Amino acid sequence: MIKNKVGILLVEDHDLIIEGMYAYAAEANSNFKILAVARNAEETINLLKTTIGIELVLMDYKLPGSKNGADLTKEILAQFPKLKVLFCSASENGVDVARTQTAGARGFVCKYQPSGRKFEEEIKSAIGLVMKGYFVWPPSKQQMARFTPVEKEIIQLLHDGYTNYRDMAFQLLKIEHDGKTDKITAEMLTKKENNIAQHASNIMQKLGLHNIGELIRWILSSTPGNPPIEDMLKTGILLVDDYRLQVLNIFNLLLENKTDYQIVAHAESGKQALDILQENKIQLVIVNHRRCDDAMDDAQFAEEICKKYPQIKVLFYGPDSDATTVKKVISAGAHGYIWKKESASKDLIHAIKEIQTGRIVTFPDIAGVLIVDDPSKKLKFMHALFENSSDYHVIAEIENTGKVLEVLQKNNRIKLVVINLQHCADGEKNHGLIQGIKIRYPRRIKILYYDPSPNTETETAIKKMGADGYAGRNTIITEINRIMEEKKK
Repeated sequence: MIKNKVGILLVEDHDLIIEGMYAYAAEANSNFKILAVARNAEETINLLKTTIGIELVLMDYKLPGSKNGADLTKEILAQFPKLKVLFCSASENGVDVARTQTAGARGFVCKYQPSGRKFEEEIKSAIGLVMKGYFVWPPSKQQMARFTPVEKEIIQLLHDGYTNYRDMAFQLLKIEHDGKTDKITAEMLTKKENNIAQHASNIMQKLGLHNIGELIRWILSSTPGNPPIEDMLKTGILLVDDYRLQVLNIFNLLLENKTDYQIVAHAESGKQALDILQENKIQLVIVNHRRCDDAMDDAQFAEEICKKYPQIKVLFYGPDSDATTVKKVISAGAHGYIWKKESASKDLIHAIKEIQTGRIVTFPDIAGVLIVDDPSKKLKFMHALFENSSDYHVIAEIENTGKVLEVLQKNNRIKLVVINLQHCADGEKNHGLIQGIKIRYPRRIKILYYDPSPNTETETAIKKMGADGYAGRNTIITEINRIMEEKKK
């Protein structure tokens, strides 16, 4: 016997379906209970106002009267925003499904299931998933398995007709070398082939398959139980926000026609989000940093995800460009922050693409800074300038110039290196350091030397070595702004 069953309002006008749903609810392993039944839109609203304990509205799409299920969903969520709506209909018409999604529903289940799948199993599963925070759409909209980027490439190659690992290895190496096959060696092929075999094994393990033949048949299968290849290759998104319908509609519109992305689930708190992430179906978490009722703050939430699920990317968004907030979430391990504004759609898609490649993204941009200085004589005035700046964020501080390249390699958030010339006065070492940075990061990194006692001769020598800027205490911010503005051009 399952405790704490989900309280349901059933909206249905067919007696046979109503009797069947009551029978399913009465079963010992049922996860729901029917608290009331409405046969039309008017009864639905009245029962929601008078019936205690309703958590989910289970609704047919075609209803008596002038309103359809999508129209009624909008009315329900406008008055009862905490409720969830799940459709159970005889038809999976694509237009109807799309309308329910736009209206704010959490899923759509067909009353007539494919052979081998019992309806009662489908509806119980759908109710359980929806109450966890997932969306449950028909196979054409549902992501049923989640894969890493490399696994997605392998699935696509199998789908395109490459049936052995050696051929797949050759194709991937060809892409990596811009089509130049003469650079591909036998040793590289063998190494890539073994790598592909391991990833293919991981894919089969996730799907419960035993060999490559079964995997190919599964990928090419067109049965209703399997999603099309396009859905499998999408990036699964978890949206964390407590504004419910409003924010869901916003993000559905932002991602409309973006075939590479799909919102898989919606959580209203950090705790609920972490529970969903245990299912391992998410590649990207998008978080509203201004959640009203969340006991878990942004930094704690970002740290938890990065610690438990390092493969998952985290993107925050907020209504302003407050530098303190942005720095806080990025320092905690988030991969990006975007500011809600008119260009949000463009920024969102760009940010998602960037962080999937491993970059840290902020809109508006906040440049990461590496300071090289004697730790016993820290430039306190410089720290104060950066701390209050909406354009710069100190990422790291080191004493030894020999470690600069190592730090830059490990942290692609750094865009500016500030070196105290008084601490690093060796001209030969400075020349080597500047050249090393310029060779490895010709566009990403700008170099500024700070001199407590600035003079024209030293400035000429430093800039001749290749440094982007040279400044004293009174000119440092002006010089930083100048060289960073040049970087944007």
